[in-house]
Amino acid sequence: MRTEVVKISLILLINTLIIQFQQAQEPDFEIKSTRIACYDIQVKLDTKLKMLNGKMILHWRNTSSDTIHELHFHAYMNAFKNTSSSYMQESVDYLSANWISIADDDIWGWIEIQHIALVGGEDITKTLRYLQPDDQNLNDQTVFSVRLKDAVKPGQTKDIEIEFRTKLPKIIDRTGYAKDFYMIAQWFPKIGVYETKGEGYATKSRWNCHQYHRNSGFFSDFGVYNVTINVPEDFSVGASGEQIKSANIGDGTKSFLFRANDMIDFAWTASPDFKTTVRKWKNRTNVILMLQQEHTESILRYFNTAFASLDYLDKHVGAYPYSTLTIVDPPLYAFRAGANQYPTLITGMAPAYLTKGFRITESVVANGIANQYFMAILANNEVEEPWLNQGFSAYFESRIMDENLGKEQSFVNFWGIRSGTAEYQRSNYVHDEIIKLAETNNFSWNIPIQEFLPTMNDKPAVFLTTFDNLIGREKTDEIVQKYYQLYSFQHPVSQDFIKTAQGVMKNDTSLQKPDILGYFNQFLYGSTFCDYELKEISNIQLVGNIGAYDKVGTTVVKMNADTEQEKYRSKIILLRKGEIILPVDVLIEFENGTKIKKYWNGKNRSKEFVFEGNSKIIKAVIDPEHILLVDTNYLNNSKQIYLHKSGIYKYVLKFLFWLQNIMQSVAYFA
Repeated sequence: MRTEVVKISLILLINTLIIQFQQAQEPDFEIKSTRIACYDIQVKLDTKLKMLNGKMILHWRNTSSDTIHELHFHAYMNAFKNTSSSYMQESVDYLSANWISIADDDIWGWIEIQHIALVGGEDITKTLRYLQPDDQNLNDQTVFSVRLKDAVKPGQTKDIEIEFRTKLPKIIDRTGYAKDFYMIAQWFPKIGVYETKGEGYATKSRWNCHQYHRNSGFFSDFGVYNVTINVPEDFSVGASGEQIKSANIGDGTKSFLFRANDMIDFAWTASPDFKTTVRKWKNRTNVILMLQQEHTESILRYFNTAFASLDYLDKHVGAYPYSTLTIVDPPLYAFRAGANQYPTLITGMAPAYLTKGFRITESVVANGIANQYFMAILANNEVEEPWLNQGFSAYFESRIMDENLGKEQSFVNFWGIRSGTAEYQRSNYVHDEIIKLAETNNFSWNIPIQEFLPTMNDKPAVFLTTFDNLIGREKTDEIVQKYYQLYSFQHPVSQDFIKTAQGVMKNDTSLQKPDILGYFNQFLYGSTFCDYELKEISNIQLVGNIGAYDKVGTTVVKMNADTEQEKYRSKIILLRKGEIILPVDVLIEFENGTKIKKYWNGKNRSKEFVFEGNSKIIKAVIDPEHILLVDTNYLNNSKQIYLHKSGIYKYVLKFLFWLQNIMQSVAYFA
């Protein structure tokens, strides 16, 4: 056994030296990150047993001033080991809703650590123990530690060799197999992040290595991945990073070598059915589309959206730094693998013959590419602050979609039904039944499953769009670009973005500029909501000077007003029904056609605007330009004295249009 381990170590070490030599020869090679955790991995896919047999060397560098005696690792695949894992305990409703039966033997997956040792040093396999830092569920095995006799000193790098075996589940969440399609994510033992006081939210030195939860994202350090993948020779492979070479082994298998520089993770896919097409974006990045044969009609939808998304983010956020972007199109029977994101690798969704009026493919691709910026490059802790990548990705998804496909139809444009992406996100947020229960800035596992998407995607997308509306697109882009410039290839937290926004806005003298810290605190650290109401319009006619008056010693009764024209005292009353305080404009329209816009800071619970003149108020609208997308009820934002029939006619015509379509459809199938 010892001889075999030495051979494996030598092979991996030689492979690493070769790759490092290749990197040294590249004149344009640029180190973008601190490269704390680097991996050299060899893995073989056993398609009969649905098993991965892996060997790896982890090169881990201690960038702290601490001497570290213990290393913490993620064993994500153990989330699918049995019904007692924390993930499965939290997933009962999810499994039922997605028709996943725990009676299916193929649902289970796990990872076995067969051997772990320092390269050329001590065997530490027997020191392995499982930890449950989040919920103390002793049956959960998604985090483990190993103890080192030879501690890692400050600035020192340790090389740890690990042999592991991973059983793949049927695709349940992000990873697994369906027939001969494989989506391989969170498949190897991955070291946690060591934080010292002041890093992230650490109040003292610690390992940040959370268990795998149902709502969990991921968190890891940047590094270089050199991964050799062995699969049946008729399979194609796509992966994070760049394919360096491939070769037929001669035993019915094929080997692929991938290198992923400055990335936080490595995922890959394999199947014999991919139709692969490569196109160059801006002479900088190879966009690789791995498409199902039955989805060839979607090829332009994928590429057009990918290029439009990269163009948009390149202009409004910053340069895409990688040489590749791979888009994987899963088959219908592996639909659970769709709409996921990993560094330089995203999965799409293109149901065969889906009408172009439903922009599901476009939406998934735009969101996935936005995630490259706000998950893979701005690598926040997805477990502790999931909104910071998911919310920003959803926000830029709506911008990309609405500006490229039309603000009123970018999400759906079919049979007279139209909806923009930002509009759709707002609808998901405001119609959430328990909108007040979940705070946005919260650990992922503390959010109820049914509340996760509205709370971490839709809500932050809506309040970011509202923020954009309040300060203007130019300022928003300046803030985001500065944030990207300062924190790329780091681990930013919410306060980093807020401080960036405060810095950009400090010289803004606009009277309507929102309080940056107050704005985000309301949405991130509270469970309150925003709702403004136009409560009342009133018009009281002023009658002038009528009554008995003294005039040169006599009393004169005046029966008519002094003025020739009628005068009115008009008033509107506004209410702030929610706890969120935001500035808002009010548009007031008078009977003579005059329109006046008033500003309210929203701080008090109510506000009156009073006017005197010769024309009555006939209509008033809070937030006429719909700046505040976070307002949960637009229906109470306006009142008018006279009901214009054109509004009723519009809905009557809409009803008749739908009735006609339904009758035609019934007649067709009859």
